[in-house]
Amino acid sequence: MDKKHFKIMPILNKETTAIWTAWTHMGNREVSREAVAKGTHVALAIQFLAIRNEISQIDAETWFKNEVLMWVKELLSRKQIHRSKHILTNAGIEPMDELHNIFLKTDSKESRKYIGDHLLDLKQMDEHTKNLWNFLEIIHSNRSSITNYSDCNSVEELHNKSPEWCSKVATVLFLIVYVTLNMILLLYRNIGCLRRIYRSSTSLDIGWSPTVAEHIGSMVEFLCL
Repeated sequence: MDKKHFKIMPILNKETTAIWTAWTHMGNREVSREAVAKGTHVALAIQFLAIRNEISQIDAETWFKNEVLMWVKELLSRKQIHRSKHILTNAGIEPMDELHNIFLKTDSKESRKYIGDHLLDLKQMDEHTKNLWNFLEIIHSNRSSITNYSDCNSVEELHNKSPEWCSKVATVLFLIVYVTLNMILLLYRNIGCLRRIYRSSTSLDIGWSPTVAEHIGSMVEFLCL
């Protein structure tokens, strides 16, 4: 073993000796997850991992934290946010700060909504972040129309975009909404005409099959709602 990685065995009592011995029969992931799930002997688990893997204390702490965060993301994907917060607390990581960080970085729409809704419920999201999230969802809803500006997959990425980029996207989205609204208004103004045409046609023998007439009737009535 390299001297720089040489570790002195910690002083163990009867309880910690039993725990240490049990860990020798587990994998690194099992050790870290057991320790952080119980919330006891976390520091001892990091020492154990450092000695077993012949790495420095700092490297062991980094590995342990990364393993915890990986587990937290797995739990969040299974909608277990309260257990995730419990795990983060046991690991010495401020849960709300870390959830906010995951919310900003995730490229998963489902995870973003799940975590974001939780932060909103607890009033843990500022107005700027909320606006960025809404803007990102609008961009994603119109990807096909703004392909040149759709390379943004997280709130953090959107936050890092230049003001010029955001202005261009906002302008394109405004034009899309403007054109869509005008089309809807035009259609609405012609609904009365559509209804009269349909009702007149049903009183005439123009050769429509009952099925076709029914579909057209349903469509016209839907537009007239």
